[in-house]
Amino acid sequence: DLRGAIAYARNQAIQMSVPVSLCASADQQRCGSAADWNQGWIAFTDRGAAGVADGDDEVLRVWTAPSQPRLAITPRDTRDTLRFSPRGSTLPSGASHGWLLQPVDCQPTEDNRQEILVGPSGDVRLRRTRCQ
Repeated sequence: DLRGAIAYARNQAIQMSVPVSLCASADQQRCGSAADWNQGWIAFTDRGAAGVADGDDEVLRVWTAPSQPRLAITPRDTRDTLRFSPRGSTLPSGASHGWLLQPVDCQPTEDNRQEILVGPSGDVRLRRTRCQ
C-alpha cells in the first residue's frame, strides 16, 4: 500500500544514509508523471539528479498496480516525487506531500476517502473524508 511505501522509503533513507525517493512508475524502472500513481510506484536511492532514477541510483523496491484497481490515487500537489533526506525529512527542506485515495465506486454520501499527508519532518498522517 502507499502508506507502507512511504514508510519504507523514509526508513531506507535513514538506514542507508542517502536520499531516497518514491515516485509513480508505470514501467517499474523510471519515474512517470503525477498521474501514474494508479499504475504502481518505485522507491530508489536518489544520489544524482533529484527525483530521477539515474546513474548510480538503485531501485530498492517496486509496487505494481493491482490488475483490477479498486482505488483511485490522486496527488494533492504537482510534485511527481516524494524525496527523503538521510535524516528522514522531506526534500527540498520544508516540503510537504499528499495523496487522496478513494474507492472507484465511492458515493458522495460516504466517508471512505483517505488523505495521506506527509509533513516536512517525514511524519505521515491519515485523514478520512467524504467521497467526491
